[in-house]
Amino acid sequence: MRNRKPLEGKSYLWNNGTVRNILNNRFYLGKMSCGKSIRKSVGSHAGISVTKEDGKVIPHHHTVLISEETFEMVSRFKAGQYSKRIGKRHPLVGKLFCGSYGYAMNYKRANKNTNVNYF
Repeated sequence: MRNRKPLEGKSYLWNNGTVRNILNNRFYLGKMSCGKSIRKSVGSHAGISVTKEDGKVIPHHHTVLISEETFEMVSRFKAGQYSKRIGKRHPLVGKLFCGSYGYAMNYKRANKNTNVNYF
């Protein structure tokens, strides 16, 4: 998390997103992960991701903030949730094409605060 300076007379409050990030992060189990990526060549800034099995995990690296049982319970709860939202498609999507170029027409919302929509 970033260190932010609170505004004069104000402090940052914890919210559900902050707690969720802590409960989903293995760092707070006292484990330190390293070797998650490697460089293509010496001096290169481009990295290649390494599988979890090839990376290194250092247990008992620092003080544990959440228990292993709590982390596993949150992981089981999280597995039942959907990560991708599925919205309704407009019935004309894929059926309208540009007369000049032949491209499919896209359905867009003009503004989320209004009900004005256009292709």
